[in-house]
Amino acid sequence: MTDWTGAAIAHGSEESSPRLPARPHHLTGWWVVIVAYNRYDLVKASANAYLAQSPPPQQILVVDNSDVPDPAALGAPGVQWTLGHAENGRNSGSAGGFAHGMDYAFGHGADYVVLSDQDFMPQPDLLGSLWDTAARYPAAAVSSFTVDPATGDVAPALLATGPDQQSNELCLAPNSHEMAQSLGWRVTPTRFGSLSEIRSYASHVGADVGRVPLAFPQGLAISRQIHDSIGTFRREFFVGWEDYEYCCRLQDGGYPLLLALGAAGDHHLSWHRTVRLGPLCIKPFGNSPDRFYYYLRNSLVMARERARGRLLARWALRLVYYSVIYLAFGPPSVTNRFRSTYRAWRSGLSRIPEGLAPKFTSL
Repeated sequence: MTDWTGAAIAHGSEESSPRLPARPHHLTGWWVVIVAYNRYDLVKASANAYLAQSPPPQQILVVDNSDVPDPAALGAPGVQWTLGHAENGRNSGSAGGFAHGMDYAFGHGADYVVLSDQDFMPQPDLLGSLWDTAARYPAAAVSSFTVDPATGDVAPALLATGPDQQSNELCLAPNSHEMAQSLGWRVTPTRFGSLSEIRSYASHVGADVGRVPLAFPQGLAISRQIHDSIGTFRREFFVGWEDYEYCCRLQDGGYPLLLALGAAGDHHLSWHRTVRLGPLCIKPFGNSPDRFYYYLRNSLVMARERARGRLLARWALRLVYYSVIYLAFGPPSVTNRFRSTYRAWRSGLSRIPEGLAPKFTSL
């Protein structure tokens, strides 16, 4: 068996994970990329939380998708600003913002980039825990837990079994069963209720690192080696599933996606708006027609590109169900809901137009 540092190890070996090097006082070469859109109060709070980390990053880069940048924010100490839509004059979405930020940071000397939304608030040891795991496993991308401060919900929280799972790993998965299954994972119905519960279970089973099939972009650390190998986010996705698509390409390229068990940040998951009817889960009530268009269209693209046979049939059936629910119960008006749903199915089943997404204002 080969671990992710490239050293051969035997099953059951006591040296199944590399030794942890000493944590530095400053993360030289580590950049944080925050994608912003018209909420500078959140941007400043998030940036200050990263600057207060121990150890702190070398640089924070804010990718500004807003129509009019805030002059006061541009001069914030310790924070560098760039326009995410500098080339096209319009909002580039989370996919375009992350892509622009990664290209900019690695083009200006970054060794690692940690991605973040404007409303993602890192807990105090997030960067240090990411560094600990990245130092032990330099050939892997490293993700964080996301905790909803309003409800205590955590993601990922589903116990899973991954291909080539090692004895020191705790495998977890998010809610997207079909996406995880397309990567060869088996997702169980066992759900952890809190971050402390997950960490206690990891200690009980002797796991010192997590492994996931998919991850949110918030708190995701990417190395220069990975960026040079697989590129960045697909800009044409705009918003919705751009993170999962990137995670699939990570693993296609041979880069495992690990989970730093000590890394977490606060971010509203919106699960409290989910309505459950027995085994069914209704989620798209709160999405505007424009946002739902991207989520549905990109879901169809991922199903078409990643699933086959019975898995594809289940995935398609779920998307039909979401479409019907959205048409019946989504936000007004009926005409806009129908138009967005029709356009999403038409584009998702054919081909996403390359390049920039159209400009929408209701996202």
